[in-house]
Amino acid sequence: MSYDPYTQQRIPVVPGPAAPAFPPTEPIVRSKPLVSPLIVVLVVASVIGLVLATVVAGDLAREPTGRRAAPTGAAPDLATVSFTVVSDRQWRLIAAKPGAYAGAAIVVSGSVKEAGFAGGAVRVRAGGTRRDSRTDALLTGDELLLGNLAVDDEFTAKVIVSGGTTAPRLDVRHIEIV
Repeated sequence: MSYDPYTQQRIPVVPGPAAPAFPPTEPIVRSKPLVSPLIVVLVVASVIGLVLATVVAGDLAREPTGRRAAPTGAAPDLATVSFTVVSDRQWRLIAAKPGAYAGAAIVVSGSVKEAGFAGGAVRVRAGGTRRDSRTDALLTGDELLLGNLAVDDEFTAKVIVSGGTTAPRLDVRHIEIV
């Protein structure tokens, strides 16, 4: 007879197969992995790093295409770019969401609000054809084009919209003081 400590009763023992010995008499053999998990993680991380570096390097080396503007310091190629004269309504749309029109080549008119080429930009009031529809904008470009502007100068400029948050940022390709 055996005694159950939980129920505190005697339990009859029924003869049967012998219970296995504990601890096992034969040693347990565990096979070692062929490759350490740490090595696998390091190899995968290296491959991901190489792929990301290749993608970033490819994006940086790619030539600008489509509606993207040439860098500010680049010489303007006015013969290959078609600039569109914008109406007052079109200008209001551009001024409201300049990021949506990034890369658009347009012709704007305006007057200089703040002169000086500090920081590579000149603050102006620009817009379509009517003076009362003009809004603030920021002209950026080569100092040779913008460095001689003075307050209250009236101008017409061929520009590429490069975005902006509070005011449209316009990269100047050609400007005429009227």
